[in-house]
Amino acid sequence: MIETPSTEFQINRRTIINNITALFSGSAIAQAIAALTFILTARQLGPELYGQYTSSMVFATFCSIVFSLGLNIWLLREGGRLPSGVGNLTGSIIGIKLSIGIIWLFVMFIMASRIESDSIPANLLRLGAVIIWFDSMFMTALTGFRSILRNSINSLLLVASAISVLLVTLFLVYSGVHQASTFMIGRAIILFLSLLVSLIVAWNVLKLSLSSATAKIALIQSPPYAVSEFLAWAYRRVDVLIIAFMLNNYAVGLYAPAVGIINALYLVPMAIHFVMVPVLSNLFSTDVHQAWITARRFIGVLVLVGLGLFLLLFFGAKYLIYLLGPAYVGSQEILQILSAILFFHSITFGVGAILVATNQQKQRTIIQAVAVVINVGLNFLIIQRFGITGVAYVYVLTEIVLLLGYVYLVLRYWLNTHSNKPGIGAETG
Repeated sequence: MIETPSTEFQINRRTIINNITALFSGSAIAQAIAALTFILTARQLGPELYGQYTSSMVFATFCSIVFSLGLNIWLLREGGRLPSGVGNLTGSIIGIKLSIGIIWLFVMFIMASRIESDSIPANLLRLGAVIIWFDSMFMTALTGFRSILRNSINSLLLVASAISVLLVTLFLVYSGVHQASTFMIGRAIILFLSLLVSLIVAWNVLKLSLSSATAKIALIQSPPYAVSEFLAWAYRRVDVLIIAFMLNNYAVGLYAPAVGIINALYLVPMAIHFVMVPVLSNLFSTDVHQAWITARRFIGVLVLVGLGLFLLLFFGAKYLIYLLGPAYVGSQEILQILSAILFFHSITFGVGAILVATNQQKQRTIIQAVAVVINVGLNFLIIQRFGITGVAYVYVLTEIVLLLGYVYLVLRYWLNTHSNKPGIGAETG
């Protein structure tokens, strides 16, 4: 593996705080801009067209596991463990996504016409596939910087991309455009340019290189990460697909903005999570005692963050719906129900980071699979009778199931490290 010593990092309180601040500030700005973009898009298109836009993007994301393979999670962990090889790791992952992604894109273009429906038009699905492909490679480049705690670069690139998408959206709104496809084309162009810029920066900073040996290792180790990523996605977004196929565009248009707001507010706990994974991956390999101390501090912060976000959204839901416009008044109840997820999932981000850092992806996927099965099963049972309100309650219930499962795995591992210290090194692999 090619080494780049300049990418080494030191773990101390100042480094951690600086990186959380850099990642959070960048993510906060980018997410705020993204939220404004999504509000403008939703207002301009209306619930039905926005429902088609969302359904197409969600389905394309559903299929993208074929080439994404959970490799960004793998890169975040391995980059934290082996920071000197991050350029080789990042370049190899991008190479995998580029080569497999081209084949995937070709298949998606053919498949689009065969699964076309009112909720998922073929042209929007094709555009969604292009967007997801570009975005996945762009996020891999950013993950390379995150894995070695170079989050100022990551944040700058993320914010620049978000601002560009917003400017294109504002232009389309000002021009009176009401076609979802035009908004998607604009987004695809910006993501392509963002990818090019990120690759140029990564080439100079990370010293990108591609190695068939590294790519082979990544592919061999990817299955648990791919399953985990797919289950995490399914857990968060499969409800939108169920609504699209079992109800109608309008129901998707009411439910999807609420879920979009929840995902936008994940930025705070997610920023902490992205710093936790490489830090804890390094510490669990070198100093397990300090790793547990650091993990407890992280989770304590996440509990407070989650509680604050829950209260903020529950009582501020009506103001957000006002921004979306009167056509979305039916989304307020959904948003208030889903607000509880911000508390539970903030903690889940923390314990999930411990599972990744301690190489428990396989065990993690079992819990995720249980949560997804419960989510899908309950949604099929209740959706016709209780509609999107029932779907929202199911989401909250399964979030609790997921958190309890993660906590069980972390506590079991903690007991093992304290009762069998000589075996710690082998477990953290």
